[in-house]
Amino acid sequence: MKDFFLKGVTLSEEEKLVVETVQDLCRKDIGPLAAEVDRDERFPWENIKKINEIGLNGLFIPEAYGGSPVSKTAWLVILRELSKACPSTAIIFATTSHCCYPIVKFGTHKQKEQIQRLSAPKWERCVLVGLDEAGRLYKRYTRAIADPIFP
Repeated sequence: MKDFFLKGVTLSEEEKLVVETVQDLCRKDIGPLAAEVDRDERFPWENIKKINEIGLNGLFIPEAYGGSPVSKTAWLVILRELSKACPSTAIIFATTSHCCYPIVKFGTHKQKEQIQRLSAPKWERCVLVGLDEAGRLYKRYTRAIADPIFP
């Protein structure tokens, strides 16, 4: 993990292992698909599935609720590795990771108990923010449904 930009960054041994796992995933699976994903202008389902399989979707979720939390520094290093391999995959990862933060920070105990389901490898999350014609913020509710194309 020798990198000029990481000079002075301190990660725990567990976080270093996670970063090395992500680097390996990026080198073997995510990076080789990046040009195809961009050229075909498509959603990188296979990359997101692999990210979910190794548990990266639980990095903001406390262990008590089924997550595998890392420091914000480690999360940024992981995001940087994904960005170097495939920027499209990285922005999807960053956005879906952020949907958990408000629940963890401000949610009720019942909501936090439900977040464990969101960190399961099969689930994808959606953040929907919009403005009406007058520029006022509005919200829409989304739900996850089983998809036979992406089991």
